[in-house]
Amino acid sequence: MTFPVNSSKIENTAELDGIAKGSTVEIVGYASPEGNADANVVLSQQRADAVAAYLKARGVNVVRTNAKGADSNHANRIAIVTIK
Repeated sequence: MTFPVNSSKIENTAELDGIAKGSTVEIVGYASPEGNADANVVLSQQRADAVAAYLKARGVNVVRTNAKGADSNHANRIAIVTIK
């Protein structure tokens, strides 16, 4: 799922709403490469945490969240949810 610039606000839940209650997931948050690297790591964690909170409230088992900051493979404002 994607996020607005400099934000961890979830605006579209369609992708998350398709995850079944009781599923076990791992979430990794990313930030775009622009801006301060330290701030991007914080923002990445906030994005992962926002997705985790949303899913937990829906009954999904979140096993781990992780902040990655920006890297060459994910130069975007995203959180990746992996269903285990």
